[in-house]
Amino acid sequence: MDGCNNKTEENIELGDEKRDTVLITLANDTLNILAGLNYICCTPFATDCNIKNDSIFITITDTCYNPNQECHCRCDCYYTFNYYFNSISAKKYNWQIILSDPREENDTIFKMGIIEVEKSCK
Repeated sequence: MDGCNNKTEENIELGDEKRDTVLITLANDTLNILAGLNYICCTPFATDCNIKNDSIFITITDTCYNPNQECHCRCDCYYTFNYYFNSISAKKYNWQIILSDPREENDTIFKMGIIEVEKSCK
C-alpha cells in the first residue's frame, strides 16, 4: 500500500517534521494567533474560534468520518491555522487551543497560555 505522495513507508523521509507551534502577534487592535500542528496528511479539518469574557477558545476538529478509511494518508504533515481577532480590548486573556481527534475518546488541549494586551499609544 502506498503512503504519502505514492511513496512506500520505507521511502518516506524522517526528520523533516516541524515542531508544533503557536505564534501570537498584536498589530494595532488586531490579535493574530497562528497554530502550527503536525498531524496526519490528507485530514479534513473544521475550525472554530471565539472570545468569551477574558478567554479565547480555538477548536481544531478532525472531521474524518471514519479514521480507518481513506480520510487519512499514511504520513504526517505540518498544518497552519491563522485566527484573527479584531478590536481586541486591552486586558489579560486566557487562551486555549483544543484538538478534537475522532480516534481519541476526549478532546486534548494542544496549547494554552495567557496573553496580556496593553493599551497602545496612537
